[in-house]
Amino acid sequence: MSPSQVKKREHTGIISLIIGIFLVAVGAVGLLFTWQLALLLLGLGTIAVVAGSVTLASIPDLVHTPDESW
Repeated sequence: MSPSQVKKREHTGIISLIIGIFLVAVGAVGLLFTWQLALLLLGLGTIAVVAGSVTLASIPDLVHTPDESW
């Protein structure tokens, strides 16, 4: 995987995490006002956080780690 693809995945994952955290926070505050919309926002935020986490976890290491089995 080229470094430009890795950087694109990093940006996608981080943006997804930020949007997800924002939606979860807005959904939590929204529980005080209208629970239907709040549950929708909490669900979408949770999905976005999970998607961002999976995207970031799927990025391979570009730095070679030394073999420490000696």
